[in-house]
Amino acid sequence: MKKILFLAVIVMFSWTAMAQVKLPPPGQGREPAKSNPKAKPLSIKKTSEHSKEEVLAANNKKRAYNLFKEGVKHYNNKSYEKAIASFRESASVYPANAKVYYNLGKIYQMQGDNNLAKSYYMDAVKYDPNDSASLVSIGIIYFNQNNFPKALEYYNKALKVAPHYGMAYYNRGTIVGMNKQYDKAADDLTKAINLGFETEKVYVNRGLAYFYSKNTDKACKDWKKAASMGSADGQKAFDAYCTKK
Repeated sequence: MKKILFLAVIVMFSWTAMAQVKLPPPGQGREPAKSNPKAKPLSIKKTSEHSKEEVLAANNKKRAYNLFKEGVKHYNNKSYEKAIASFRESASVYPANAKVYYNLGKIYQMQGDNNLAKSYYMDAVKYDPNDSASLVSIGIIYFNQNNFPKALEYYNKALKVAPHYGMAYYNRGTIVGMNKQYDKAADDLTKAINLGFETEKVYVNRGLAYFYSKNTDKACKDWKKAASMGSADGQKAFDAYCTKK
């Protein structure tokens, strides 16, 4: 019997090359983190009613908020160095904003500096332990460094705080499939599909999980679906194992 290797295709938001920076298409991933319009920065109008420390803290928070919005604007305009400068200054003025570190991590990850990106994602998680996007991003970096146990650890952390995160189920399902835990892989990949993360790669990998679980009918159904979505891998698997010779 021909051997099929479980495809290691952890999602990286389908990176698209633009100049020296890789950007994901709109609508995929959190990009970038934006300020909450309902969370207005603290503003002190009657300074006489507050201590100098309170006034200084309020002014710093407002300045950091404006710098953060400026950084998002630069990011959207593809002025990445300016965005980095604004986000860094915002963090220096008011360090407790996890979104600043997530955005810095995202830019550096797109630029290929994974170690610096990971450190910023770690900072984001320090200030917001429920930041599932940063947790998944750390997992992706570990996966690309072939540190699969650490990648799995961070996907598990992400799903603990965000149990409806479809892409995290896909990433975890791919790793457990590589570890020959095919039933668990199929379960995670099914959850990813049910949560709306429905790509040809999900169907290819779930097909592989079914195939190794000796459920060829389900495998062929998934590969046929993947092929209909434009997957060359799905078509190859279907032709090899689902077409009567």
